[in-house]
Amino acid sequence: MKNRSIPMRRCAGCGQSKPKEELDRYVIRPMDKCYEYDETGNAPGRGAYLCKNSPECHKKAQKKRRMDFRRTD
Repeated sequence: MKNRSIPMRRCAGCGQSKPKEELDRYVIRPMDKCYEYDETGNAPGRGAYLCKNSPECHKKAQKKRRMDFRRTD
């Protein structure tokens, strides 16, 4: 039996790498210019990961401007 690798993601607030299951994914909606919580984890669009149940990480991500809307066109 093969060993499966655990997908790792980096929190936009604290910068720690954690397994994907330990993080919440937020997806940008370009039309609304805001982020919204992605329950399924595979919604289309640019996403950012934040630690679950961590208001500190949300504050840090906003302070570091990692949750700002950025347009590339």
